[in-house]
Amino acid sequence: SYGNDKLLIGDILNAHPVALTALMDYLFRPGRLRVRSLELRHRCAKLMALASLAVRKALAKSYGEDDAAIEDNVDEFTKVVLRGSQLCEQIETMVSFTVVDDANFKEGGSVGRELSSLCIKNPVVAQGALIWSTERASGVEFVDSAAYPTLAPGILGLARIISIHHPLSRPSVQKIAFQFLKHSPPELSFKKVEALKEQALRLLLWLCTEGDAVRVFSAITSAGLDSALLRYFMSVVLQAMQPAYSLPLIRSMGALLSSKRCVDALRSPHFDASSKGLLAKLLVDFRETCSAKGGLTSSATANDKLLVANLTSLYS
Repeated sequence: SYGNDKLLIGDILNAHPVALTALMDYLFRPGRLRVRSLELRHRCAKLMALASLAVRKALAKSYGEDDAAIEDNVDEFTKVVLRGSQLCEQIETMVSFTVVDDANFKEGGSVGRELSSLCIKNPVVAQGALIWSTERASGVEFVDSAAYPTLAPGILGLARIISIHHPLSRPSVQKIAFQFLKHSPPELSFKKVEALKEQALRLLLWLCTEGDAVRVFSAITSAGLDSALLRYFMSVVLQAMQPAYSLPLIRSMGALLSSKRCVDALRSPHFDASSKGLLAKLLVDFRETCSAKGGLTSSATANDKLLVANLTSLYS
């Protein structure tokens, strides 16, 4: 027991993010950094629990609440973090796992359901699962493994669930989605690979709907997607987008639409007529946003108007 020094230890850890990162790596990152000793893992998990307790107490004070009302459940929190670490390691030896957006977990349920529940309820486990997922997705051994086509959907599904319940995790979730877009497993059929990449794109589309469109569009511009995937992504985006549009959105999406790869993909006869119609309407809305009608004349620069004019010319 740390006695009355619990908050002091937690505050010290939170003042040194590198230490927290190291603890999370010891608990969740696959490979040589993961601690094998159960006793050492328990200590790492307890330190993370103390750091979490200190944050919750500090937040309560900042909102003028009674921090004494926050339950001092360090031991229970430690067990949850430790269990999350063990579940991630267990999945590495499985062929597949199922995730579900449900915080309730009944004893005897599947590993995937239990991990989903812990990730929803516990931000430390959620962050740990993202560390684990990122490392798995970046490993050549995983991409070339026989389990890849059955494990990949579960990892992407878990990332989506985490992004729903923990908004600050979304940059990490975006990184995972782009990692899967780069994969080309040699033993999988083209159709199966495209299906997995489309799932990754749907994850990015979800992030777009939650306010991350500017960041996603900027990343897509340099992602090097093939024409078919670009058409798939843009067709769904065009169906979902509605005015009013911000200037940062116009600039990021305009950069994507101006790229040669995107122009070739969307001007192709393979891009259906209904999507081309939606694109034309979008450009009209962009033009109005940059004009007096849009009410943003003072903010829209000459470069913004030139960008929209060039896009209209490109896709007319």
